[in-house]
Amino acid sequence: MTTPPFLARVVRYLTAKAGIRQFLDLGGGLPTGSNVHQVAQQIAPDARVVYVDYDPVVWSHGQALLVHAVGTGIVRGLDDRMAPRPRRRALRPGEFLVRLRRPQALTRAVPGCVIPASSLGSGPTMP
Repeated sequence: MTTPPFLARVVRYLTAKAGIRQFLDLGGGLPTGSNVHQVAQQIAPDARVVYVDYDPVVWSHGQALLVHAVGTGIVRGLDDRMAPRPRRRALRPGEFLVRLRRPQALTRAVPGCVIPASSLGSGPTMP
């Protein structure tokens, strides 16, 4: 999935102006074309991007597509249809892409309307 123009502008702004060097991209689909890691790393080669997707096809192909991408990885998330189990590592041993004590940006190109209202708990509800 190619990064939509709006998301690309947001990533460029966060990288160049806000100094963000870590991105978590949720449900972006297959990392092909111009994606978050490519947009961010054009500005800051040290930017780190982790893609999270629960689709097993996206996860499997994403691993193959990103095998040589420095500072980039993909992890398989869980959805309510999958029983909790230990996550398989998508990164090489010892490689931790996200530094929790440093600023991060959470990106999601898919409209928020795909999030079931029941998963929001007592927070705001969607129309």
